Amino acid sequence: MGRGLVESARRVAQLDSLRGIAALLVVLHHSRQAFINDVNDATTGLSAYLDMGRLGVVIFFIISGFVIVKAVPGHGPRSVGLFWKHRFFRLFPAFWISVILATIVAQLVAGSQCCAFATPVSRDIVLANMTMIPLRLHEPMLIGVYWSLELELFFYALISAIALAGRNVGQNGARTVTLTAFGMFFAAIVAAGATAIREGTGEIGKDQMFLALLHLSLMFAGSALRYHWDGTPRRETFLRDMPVALKAYLFLQLGFFVGVAAIKMRHGIEPHTFRVAATYLLGIGGFLWCLRSFDGSWLGTVLGNRSYGIYLIHVPVMSLLSYAIARSVLPPLGYATYLIATLAVTMLLADLMRRFVERPAIRLGHLHDRWVSNRRVLTVVAPPVAALAVEPIPAPANDALAGPSTQQA
Repeated sequence: MGRGLVESARRVAQLDSLRGIAALLVVLHHSRQAFINDVNDATTGLSAYLDMGRLGVVIFFIISGFVIVKAVPGHGPRSVGLFWKHRFFRLFPAFWISVILATIVAQLVAGSQCCAFATPVSRDIVLANMTMIPLRLHEPMLIGVYWSLELELFFYALISAIALAGRNVGQNGARTVTLTAFGMFFAAIVAAGATAIREGTGEIGKDQMFLALLHLSLMFAGSALRYHWDGTPRRETFLRDMPVALKAYLFLQLGFFVGVAAIKMRHGIEPHTFRVAATYLLGIGGFLWCLRSFDGSWLGTVLGNRSYGIYLIHVPVMSLLSYAIARSVLPPLGYATYLIATLAVTMLLADLMRRFVERPAIRLGHLHDRWVSNRRVLTVVAPPVAALAVEPIPAPANDALAGPSTQQA
């Protein structure tokens, strides 16, 4: 089956469902932590063999690279300015609602021992979090999952730098993003080696420099995959006709995780290593499989369209539920009931967020585009016909978000 009606020229339908699945994985990961009031990695059941939150990280970051590379309409300052304006209206209004909600919840549960995600707040912490880069301002994050948005902004900055350097990332930057993916990956390996020498192999998975470089590499690999996808007439040939450079990148990822696991096996079987390696490889493989073979679903699209709100809201919701149970406002709940309640409340709030915050903010951003273009036309005396043409501003297909796991994921 060819692509047919599954996707439009700019929208890849199966990515909506994949984002929805990734959002559910993140909620499952954090709901387990919140229910047992333990943020440690050591868990039982399926979570002992698969890090569901980390899997969500990998999927979200690859989708981000796949989508954002097509969101810059050209090269040069004007195109980059339009890109950042659209990103601002897409991300920040909903994010500010999340910060306000997190502040209220943190104040409400202050001093409680039931809520692993609650952080004492101050005015400086709240204001720093409003910027989406609180760690750069030497303030803690209100919610641990905010770290991914900071990394997203850094990825946007790198994409912008490529565009400003004269590389039109929207049309002919395949070689650039592929080389950047390799460069980030090799830098991640160097960082991992330095950590292993300095602190031991057991600390590699906790090194923030290594993790940041690895995730940025995955984003740029997602961008390279997007160029290949757009140039492939039929999905059946997507994997077979993949450029040699991309195949080499994927084999290097496989070799790296297998190699780390093998090195650590010299000191005995260490389940956590296999759990991490399997999670990354499953995330990459799952993304490729979905592009090649999955057509998406109605439920996945519903979840995917609300995945940003799910990501921003689920932690405060879980903290409130845990607090209400601890204070006997709600009766004790089993994990299944707790998870269902978390999903129900989170989905309701995410839907309201999408209807009344996200979509109006996006419309406002594009309304501003039209206002600027109309003002430009009115201020030019007898403009030539070409000057009246408004540069097309493509909305990113399957608007990406980072909705990852814990800070050390």
